[in-house]
Amino acid sequence: MDIETRSVLRGVLIGSRDPSLLRNEVLADIFTASAAEAGDKVLYRSGDRTMTWREADELTTRLARRLAAIGAGPGKVLGLWMPRGIDLLLAQVNQQISETNLKNTRDILAIAREKFELGKTSRNEILQLQLEQLKAEKALGTARRDLEIATLNLKAYTGLQQDLPLSLQEPVPAAPPNISAETAIDEAFANRADAIGFGRRALEAERNVAEAAKQRGLRATLTANLGYSNRGQNIGDLYQQPQNQELVSLEFTMPILDWGRGQSSLKTAQANRQLAQYSIEQDKQNFRQAIYTQVTLFDMLKSQLSLTQQADAIAAEKYQIARERYVLGDLSITDLSIAFAEKDQARRDFVGALREYWTAFYQLRKLTLYDFEKQQKL
Repeated sequence: MDIETRSVLRGVLIGSRDPSLLRNEVLADIFTASAAEAGDKVLYRSGDRTMTWREADELTTRLARRLAAIGAGPGKVLGLWMPRGIDLLLAQVNQQISETNLKNTRDILAIAREKFELGKTSRNEILQLQLEQLKAEKALGTARRDLEIATLNLKAYTGLQQDLPLSLQEPVPAAPPNISAETAIDEAFANRADAIGFGRRALEAERNVAEAAKQRGLRATLTANLGYSNRGQNIGDLYQQPQNQELVSLEFTMPILDWGRGQSSLKTAQANRQLAQYSIEQDKQNFRQAIYTQVTLFDMLKSQLSLTQQADAIAAEKYQIARERYVLGDLSITDLSIAFAEKDQARRDFVGALREYWTAFYQLRKLTLYDFEKQQKL
């Protein structure tokens, strides 16, 4: 292959070099320039909803200004995706519980020693409290380790390189939405591509039946071919006077008898259509059932969240009362330990209920493509 031929092939396969295409710009600049050029041309279309380039640019600009107004910037965490975020929150809660427990155990141990000197408590209770203090110190060390691991995992996921402390707030919903199964199913059928696929599959089955019906009976096929051939030392010579060697062919085909093949194809297409209808109805039923099950699960978890929140408050108050009663000598160390364990477990159950609630809520949003808090499509 000569140098000229290689140059032509390189230009076709790779393209020409254009240094002006290499620019120092980011995606936001490219999108803004594209929106200014496209203007009112449609950028996005979904059913009856459309969005132009200008509208998308205005929407992203408003969002960027709003984020900047609340302090968003390079290196700032804007949101957390479970399970990493909730894992860090649970690790923080465990450390807070461990720190509080260690402080309370030390305070109670100091009081018990004073009571022991006065002869109002036994040596066994002192030993029990000392053991509880050692357990609390060990639990605090474990909690600090788990918090460090959860923080590193979250920073690695979000790309944070700075040594910034992360403190998460409990995502307690202000007013959990009331979601009906009928509304969720209607929105899922209106927004999901799967619902459109049901109709597409039915139309495809009808199309196959129509094509099979048209292909029955007498059919004729006429085919014509016209070609040129040439040879040369390089690629450019191939396209110079190729008519020197012409090739023309004409073919006509008409079957006289198809031995029932057309009728068989039609019946097969009709059977496939009926099978597709059964399959579509079954898939629709499964589609509805998945939405209904998720709504039922969300309602149950919403109730569970309220109950665990109340149990957390009750267990905390019960422990405080038990602690005061023990100081007054009206409660045994065993009952105090029980109240102690119930308080910790209720706190962890509440954080776990938050995880399950938000997981179910966003799974329902994913299945319906609908924001039930703002009452709008995603």
